[in-house]
Amino acid sequence: MTDLYQALLKGVFESCRRHFPHENVHHIHTLEHAIENALGYLASSLAMSDADAIAYADAIEEAIKTWHSVSATEADKGARKRATQSHLSPMDRIEFLRAEALETVREARALASEDDIPALENFLLRLTEAEASLRARVEERRGAFLTRRYDISDTEIDPVQAEQVLRRIFHDHRQLRIEMLRPLNGLHSREIHFLDVADDEGWRRPLVIRRDRNENLTPGSVADEYHIMRLLYDAGLPVPEPIGFSRNPDDLSRPFLVMERLDARPLDIHSDPAAAERMLEIADLLARYHSVSIDNPAIKSRIICQNLRSHYLENVIPYWEAAWRSLANNQSFAMEWALHFLRNFPQDAGEGFHLVHGDYTARQMLVTDDRLVALLDFELAGPGSPAEDLACIKAEVETVMPWEQFLQRYYTAGGVRVSEATLNYFDIFIQFRNIIVVARGQDIFQRGKIADIQFGVMGIKWMPMLFDQLQRSLEALK
Repeated sequence: MTDLYQALLKGVFESCRRHFPHENVHHIHTLEHAIENALGYLASSLAMSDADAIAYADAIEEAIKTWHSVSATEADKGARKRATQSHLSPMDRIEFLRAEALETVREARALASEDDIPALENFLLRLTEAEASLRARVEERRGAFLTRRYDISDTEIDPVQAEQVLRRIFHDHRQLRIEMLRPLNGLHSREIHFLDVADDEGWRRPLVIRRDRNENLTPGSVADEYHIMRLLYDAGLPVPEPIGFSRNPDDLSRPFLVMERLDARPLDIHSDPAAAERMLEIADLLARYHSVSIDNPAIKSRIICQNLRSHYLENVIPYWEAAWRSLANNQSFAMEWALHFLRNFPQDAGEGFHLVHGDYTARQMLVTDDRLVALLDFELAGPGSPAEDLACIKAEVETVMPWEQFLQRYYTAGGVRVSEATLNYFDIFIQFRNIIVVARGQDIFQRGKIADIQFGVMGIKWMPMLFDQLQRSLEALK
């Protein structure tokens, strides 16, 4: 059994033990569903040999064929589906067939009350047997890991310790108490904890604590974000109010930042009916962001080079190259090609520094039904080229509207003009950096420093796609 597979199962059960209290029925049901999906995915794509995977896929496919043989309306569709997946690997074929099997089961059950077809019973029996075989494999591995202990550092915050820290921050509320404190699971580069605080006089405040991990995916500390957020908040930009921070390990074990928690939801441009309007708001906000003065000691102290070219070629690119070289399995033609490309900084990129977010994407936006409420996550923020943020958002923009429309809105709002060559340069840089962040997340998980299962599977799910996209982007620039 591979080290990665051990780490993945370890993460499933550590997530179960740490983040979903037994008294919370909703969380338990959510976790049960997540574990079932995660373990099913692992057993099919990691634990099985190719021969086992082929046999399992054959069993599912045979059951689906049985159903299609008695369901004329679905036969053609099923045949087309099977034709499109014949080239897949055994593990990918399983994933494809799982989705088709679920669809077929829904169809079969819908008709079961109308027709008592022997072939339908045969289909359900075959599919059940295939699933039972997989479930047995899962249970076998589950038992092996439930009896072992793992040295994964705690990601929970002690409420008593947190109350003491928050009473110092909110010094006018000496009787402050925490009424709710829970970690927010997910693919977050730093730990995120939601909490509600109150006192006996009716004062209440919803808050967020962002805390460094034992090992961070990106450089710097959440404590560094405080001054940038304060600068933006005081300039009137929509960011959560930063309330306090500490680098003292005696406070919450690791550096942290406290900020307000807003009553809003993350933006999903794929489901938001007003996605185009949101994108225009995002363009306006980006122009405002790049116009914020960096004549601030906390920002100016980070400028150690005379111009952008030196900043990126002598500091930024070498940092990410070293991060890539430090990882196992770092052999990639596309990444070496990208590094060669990135060592040739565009001549017309300008020399002036602007405040850059560094990860300016729709997923960093909080919205309500009628407006954009806030921009989040400033761990990569600092002095740099505005083209870096434009490159971050470009792919998402193009799913909603023409890029030129977004860019014109940004310029009209006062944004910094950039050349096409500069934008292309930072497009490659963002892809290069994102691959390293994903690879680092999986590496940290595998070494037991992050207990969230999603960090274990993100490299498996995303890395092939990210490498393929990077190579296609480089080929387009030849």
